Amino acid sequence: MKFAWVFFLFVSTVATAQTSSTYYSDKYLSKRVSENKAKFVEHTTENEDGSITIEVVYLKTKRVVSKTTHKDDMPVGVWQYDDGETTSVRNYDFEIVYGELDKDCAEAMKEAGLGDPTKDNPSINYVSAKPANGEETIFPFLLGKMEYPVAAKEQGIQGVVYLNYTVTQAGKVENVFVIRGVHPILDKEASRIVQLLEYDSGATLNGEPFQVCFTIPIRYQLN
Repeated sequence: MKFAWVFFLFVSTVATAQTSSTYYSDKYLSKRVSENKAKFVEHTTENEDGSITIEVVYLKTKRVVSKTTHKDDMPVGVWQYDDGETTSVRNYDFEIVYGELDKDCAEAMKEAGLGDPTKDNPSINYVSAKPANGEETIFPFLLGKMEYPVAAKEQGIQGVVYLNYTVTQAGKVENVFVIRGVHPILDKEASRIVQLLEYDSGATLNGEPFQVCFTIPIRYQLN
């Protein structure tokens, strides 16, 4: 009996990120120039996972003005901005969660006799959770954090995203999810800003910590 040995040669290709650079004379990136006349450079990198990272650098000081990443128009990863005076980040390193109203939480609030969980109710000895921004409501904080995604503007996407979130007995924001979305681009942006909410304290009922849940609308409207 003869045996034939067959050798398989596996050839793997390693994908590497590819970067192209464009040079500009102004911070608005509206005037393209040659490298030796440039004040800003925009590096565009095609990453191995199919995402695209755009990094803008002020050449004089090598300061990274902005760094953003998209994948199929969706923001991903951690974005950063630096205007020379302040720096900021936006965290898109999460998956959108879709779900239905938290029926257990809603039932518990109903049994407690809660109408509007955002307001104190002395008749049932209820004290609402207090936003950390010092405002009576969370909406001034959310408005200050809202950004209209460029991709959504370009595609004419608008509407109201409805989200649910829980404020635990300890005052932490948890279980942020979309109840009714508009488009993944807006759904993710709305989820991002709700995740930023903070409370100085959780709610109490009859002097005891009490978990509450909220449903809020976030509207994106084009002019």
